[in-house]
Parts: sequence; C-alpha cells; structure tokens
Amino acid sequence: MAGELPVSNVPSAVPIWSLKLRHSIRTGLVTIGKYDGRRPSLTCATEGGKVFVHDMTARQNRMSGIADSGQEYRLLDMQARVTSLLATNMSSPAAPGSEPAASARDCLFVGSDAFMKAYNVHDNSELFYKEHLHGVNCMTIGVAGDHAEPLVYSGGNCSVTGVDMDGNDQYWTVTGDNVQAIALVDYNLDGVSELLVGSDDYDIRFFKGEDMVAEISEADAILDICPLQQHSFAFSLDNGSVGVYEGLRRMWRIKSRNVPTSLLAYDYNLDGEVEVVSGWSKGKIDVRHHRTGDLLMRTMLPAGIAGIVQGDYTMEGTNSLLCCCVDGSVKCFNAPGSNPLKTTAQMNNEQEFEVQTLRQARKALLDQLSAENDNIKAMPNLKTNMGAHGIIQMDGTKMMTIHVDTKVECSIGLQERPDGESHLRLEVDLVGSKLGNTLIKSVVLFAEGLFENESHQIYLPREVMSKSVHVPMTPSKDISMDIQIRVMVGTMFSEQFHMFELRKVLPMFSFLVPQSVEDDEVPLTASGMMFQMPMLVPGDLSRWLGEDFFMTAEYWKDPHIKHIRVRSLRHRGRTLTLEVHHQAMVYVFTEDIELAGDVLQSFSQFLHAKDVNTQSYFPTYEEYIVALAKKVNEQDKAFSRLRAELADHSNLIRGLVVRAEDSRINRDMTGVRHTYKSLYEFNLDLVHGHVIRMTTHDQLTELQRQLNHALQVYGRLKLGKYKGEVITEAKKCLDGNNHSRLVSILRGYLDPDDWQAKLAQRKALRTTREFHTKYMGYN
Repeated sequence: MAGELPVSNVPSAVPIWSLKLRHSIRTGLVTIGKYDGRRPSLTCATEGGKVFVHDMTARQNRMSGIADSGQEYRLLDMQARVTSLLATNMSSPAAPGSEPAASARDCLFVGSDAFMKAYNVHDNSELFYKEHLHGVNCMTIGVAGDHAEPLVYSGGNCSVTGVDMDGNDQYWTVTGDNVQAIALVDYNLDGVSELLVGSDDYDIRFFKGEDMVAEISEADAILDICPLQQHSFAFSLDNGSVGVYEGLRRMWRIKSRNVPTSLLAYDYNLDGEVEVVSGWSKGKIDVRHHRTGDLLMRTMLPAGIAGIVQGDYTMEGTNSLLCCCVDGSVKCFNAPGSNPLKTTAQMNNEQEFEVQTLRQARKALLDQLSAENDNIKAMPNLKTNMGAHGIIQMDGTKMMTIHVDTKVECSIGLQERPDGESHLRLEVDLVGSKLGNTLIKSVVLFAEGLFENESHQIYLPREVMSKSVHVPMTPSKDISMDIQIRVMVGTMFSEQFHMFELRKVLPMFSFLVPQSVEDDEVPLTASGMMFQMPMLVPGDLSRWLGEDFFMTAEYWKDPHIKHIRVRSLRHRGRTLTLEVHHQAMVYVFTEDIELAGDVLQSFSQFLHAKDVNTQSYFPTYEEYIVALAKKVNEQDKAFSRLRAELADHSNLIRGLVVRAEDSRINRDMTGVRHTYKSLYEFNLDLVHGHVIRMTTHDQLTELQRQLNHALQVYGRLKLGKYKGEVITEAKKCLDGNNHSRLVSILRGYLDPDDWQAKLAQRKALRTTREFHTKYMGYN
C-alpha cells in the first residue's frame, strides 16, 4: 500500500473559480465535449432522465453584454434513467481559423437500462438509437483488436458490445458479471490496445478481440478503470480502494472509509507525467503520484463528488480540473504554476498554504528528533533497570527483551472437524532455544478476499497467551492469496512488544485436498472434459501441483505422476479427477463446470499455452442453459407484447382527449364527464401496465445476466481463439433459437456416446496397477 502522510502535512488547493448550476448531478454521469467543434460544454445527467449541457463561454459572453452569446443551458429529455454518458469525436478537428465541419463536432452518447443513443447536441438531432436489453453501465471509445476503425464499447449485463458511428454491432462478448468499468489500455506494450473490463465479481479482464488474454482478481466490485500512460491504469473498488497497475503488476493501493466516485489522469505538477486524481463520496479530492501513490494534494468540497473532468473550459489556454459535486456546484482548479496571471488573493492564499505546510513539517521533524534523544539518554540505564521475567523498567513503562534466536514460524495445515470434514488453518508458532516466558500476544493477518474487510486480528488476553496460535481460513474463491502476518511477542506482564512480520502465499486451489487413487468408494463422475496439451512434458503435472495446490500427499511430488484425485473442502462430496493419457491427452472428471474451467485456465497458464480447444460433457449445465435460453425468449416476447399494448393504449388516450375537447366546445357536459371517466379508467390501466412492464423487464434483465454468465462459464473451458469462436457461434444460436446446435457447440461437437464409452472403460479398471499400465503408459 502507498504510504499515507498526515492530512495536516498535505498541500491543499485553491479554486480558481466556482459555479453553481441549476440542477443536481448524478454520481458518475459527468463529461465534457465540444459540440460546436470549438467551445467546451459541461454535460451532466440529473434526475428524471434529463441531461443538461452548460456552456461557460455563453455565460461569459452574456455577462459581458454580447448580444449573440448563445444558450448557457440546454436541457435534453432522454425519457429514461440515464446510466452512462460519453462525449467524443471520431473525426479530425477543423483547421485553425476555419468553421468547424459537422464531422469535427463532438457527439453525445447516452446509455440507459434499455438503449444507447447518439445525439448531435449542436443540431439538436438524433444520430442513431439502438436497443440494448443488457443495459449500458459504462462506455469508452477507441481502436482495439482487429478493428481498424474506432468503436464505442459499452459494458452491460454480463456482456460487452461495440458499435460503430452508424450504430451497427461490430463486437460482442460475455463476462462473468455486470460490467461497471471499461477502458482501452496496451497493457503488454505490443502496440495494440486491449479492452479492460471491470465487473461486480471482483475481476478485471483483458480482452484482445473476443479472446480473454489475462485476468486480475481484486478484493471487491470494480467501480472505475482509468488509463494513465503507456501500460499503466488506475482502478477503484466499492470497498473504498484506489490503486494503480503497471501491466499485470500492482504498483500501489490505498483504502478509505469513503467510496471513490471518479478517477482522472491529469498532469497536476506539470512534469510531463500524469497523476491520479480521485473524487470521493464525502467531497474529498486527492491527487497522487501514479507510480508511488504519494499524496500530492488534497482538498475538501462541501458535497460529494459526482465527477471530475479536464479541459480549457473558459478558453484561456489552460487545461483545468473541473470538479462537479452532486448538489450542482462546480469548482475549477489549475495545476500549480499553470496560470501566470494570478490575482493577489490567489497568490496570498497559495503562499499561506506553503508556509503552513513548512511549519507542520518542521514540527513533525522536531517531535521525531526529541523522541530519538529520549531513547539515546535511556540506553545506558537499560541493564541497571532489568527486572524479573526479562522486563526492563524505563520511565514507568515495561519493555521486554527476548533471546536473539527467537523466531516466529508460520505454516498452513488441515484440521479435522467433529463432522468428519476438514478445513484449512494457519499455524503461527514461536521457536527458539531459550523462549522462557516469551508468548504470543496477538496475530494480525492482511489478505484480500480471505477475510472480511481484508484483515483479521486475534488478540489474546494475558491469561491465555501461548506459544502457538491457530487461525481458520475459508477462501471464498479459488485464487492465489498473499497473506501478510504481523505477530506481537512479549510476556504476560509486557506493555511493549516485539513485532515480527511474515509473508505466506496461499495457493490457488488450496481448498482442493488429495484423495487416494485406489479409493473406489468415491464414484467417478459422468461429467467432464478432455483436451490435448502438446507441450506437456514429464514432470509438468507435478510442478503445477506443487505451485497451485495444497501439498499434503507425498506421491504428488513424484515427477512421473499422471493422475490426481482431489476433493473440495468448500463443497462437501464434490471431487475432481485429472488424468494424463497417451499423446498428452488430458481428461478432467468433475460435476463442477466452473472448477473445470479454473483448472484449465491455471494449467494452461502454467504451460504458457495460448490456444486450447476442449470437448466437454456437462449434461446438467447443458439443461440449465437451454432452459435459461427458452425463458429469455418467452420473457422477451412477453415484454414486446406489453410494449405493443402500451402503444395501443396511448393511441386510445389521444383519441379520448380529442373527443373530450370536442364535447367541451359543443357544451356537451354529459359527454365530457363520460369521456374523462373513460380517461381515468385508462390511466389506471396504464399505471398497472407500467408496474407489469417494469417487473417483466427486471425479470428479463436477470435472466439475460444468468444466460450471459453461463456462456462465460463455457467460454472458460476454451482458451485463445477457440473461446471467441464458441461465444460467437453460441450467440448466433441464441438469436436463432437453435438450442440443439447450441448444445453441440458448447460440447465442442463431442459425441455423448463416445464419452460414455470412455467412461465405462475407465470404470472397469479396478486397480491402480492396471490403470497405470494401460492408460498412463509406464510400469
């Protein structure tokens, strides 16, 4: 984690100007664009499906008395809840001094739960409207993969879509959960940007085309991803974390009690490298160094941050930070030294902040110097103040001395429970030749994804302090975890303790423990997959087991091992069997399709395999995905029917309104009362129909999410180009309601009869010796 300075020692900033807008601003829905090709306009979403556009130049012209100053405010009604905004341009700008062409103007992309709309703000016209049943949670634009032209990529309900400027679909793939963040970054410096997708399942996935080439697991749901420079990017999490990755290596991370609402790359100190600007839910704004995470500036605004953008908003030649709050207030900040024409008040404020910062730094150094002097003065008296139990009395404080060879060791083991099951536990032990009264006072563990709030502390009261502490562990996901351990060591009477720091790595499949190969009581599951690994050489399997599994069986260390059987500690009764046959053909038998995908991905990554095609047979999951596809089709038809009924009711209401007006003009009060009574009844039907439509839409969205997640699960049974092929072909089958072909594609065109025949032949072998001789190819 990045080091945190005391808040009082961190420089603040003074706004150059402030502005109060007429509307509140929804969090995360702020962008800036040049809709006429020249003047930047702040664009924000507000409540009620409205988007407002503010032109600062028009405001300045109006205040200066210029007649044709243009509109300062424009309000756009999207008639739906806005979920994403993007102002962008795909064309080259106009030449200086010329009138901007229509192609040089920015256009506004608006996303909602049901559609994406491209809007020409300058001409007040719609460029295209495209339905998105998966929703549009986030958007970005750029060139990625094999596409030569820039596409607008949008993340939705377990899916990512890319469209061109005409609204035509050019890209589609699925992810593991709802997509909340999307960006384009060349993370591996190969000259081609990859698509980074952050989702609610805590993962950041890297896509090259339709192929997922890398994956990072974080500690909570991903909120935002912001490209920085070269192959680095910033990220924010729902648990209050903000950090930076360089490629696949995390450079730093900090955590706050507040929720980050905005990320921006901005050159704050004008050194040619961007810094990370983060806005927070309580109004805090931080500027941090992108490599170290050092805090360069912090300021507080009166309301939560809705969004932060940059641009020359006043057209004075300065790229400024525009910080928008949820209450509609906007504060503008400039980089230090970027504006030579400062007012006297601004210069005085900045000088005051600098002097205050220097005074605080001086006080901190003096306090540290005083503490060091006190320690030096006390050192000659240590031996004379030695008391019982190895305790030193110094200034009324009890310190403790321990033997020089005292160490703390840490190991991971299995502990049997009374119900016959086992769970993992971390064992922390004191070791040394002369421990005496030395005991463990507390153990603090830090690990992302292992404990709630990423930390766990065990504090031992004086009467129960011991030389050994056991900590149970239950990882929720099969991912490798780095555990940082801090152990406080002292005696029962100590007031100050020695701190030991250790590090332990929990392997990816730590919750899979070995099971005997000869154990015939556990039946071989009928589900599984097979694939070929041509690069597999003797010893690879044992090395992979030693790296990604919890090693408790000695025979796994055999370099000639070609067969493993493990059971899950997380799901009772669930097993996995992996066998390597002739010609490097690998068989995996398990009922857990997600576990099979994780095993394939881990094994392939260990062997540096790029393209792996598999054939699989998971009949239960096949039935599940077909049932989901049928439900989605039925729900989609029901939703379309409800929308058609809404259109019919709208036409009837328009006719009744005209009839009521005719009756009023003809002074037919009886007809007026009768018509308005009918209108009232139709209105009640509309309200009831709206509730039904919303319920149907929510059900359809959830079914789509489950279906896309199921496709993602099957996608993890492939690697490289084969994954993209199966996702593309599966989407075509779903669009055409061809469920039989869908199942065949997901199986990899595996014949179930052939699989059952192989399984029956395998079950017929009883002894390990027969199995090794006939299937493994060695005696």
